[in-house]
Amino acid sequence: MQKLTRSKHNLQAARVDYLPQGCQTCFMRLKIMRLRLGKKTKMEQRGTDLRPVLLTLDEVATVLRKSPSQLRWLIHNGKAPRSAKIGGRRMWREADVLAWIDAQFRDAA
Repeated sequence: MQKLTRSKHNLQAARVDYLPQGCQTCFMRLKIMRLRLGKKTKMEQRGTDLRPVLLTLDEVATVLRKSPSQLRWLIHNGKAPRSAKIGGRRMWREADVLAWIDAQFRDAA
């Protein structure tokens, strides 16, 4: 598999269909790269009137570049992004995770 780069040409050519099955890390990196290049997420394209995109613990850990156990520790200490238990699973809204990341940079400055 080719390494994904930040160039606009490679990003347009890269589609989720071509990623290996179960490669959530690659998918999340692609999503983050699209955000950095100013592309709209699926949530922004659909509008806010539809249901939000929900992320699992592993997906949020990938976005934050933490291990799942490190994310569980942040939850325990009350320092993780806002989440809720839905059907016995802890889930995060994509918008909440991105807002939490922005807040971390605002607070650090």
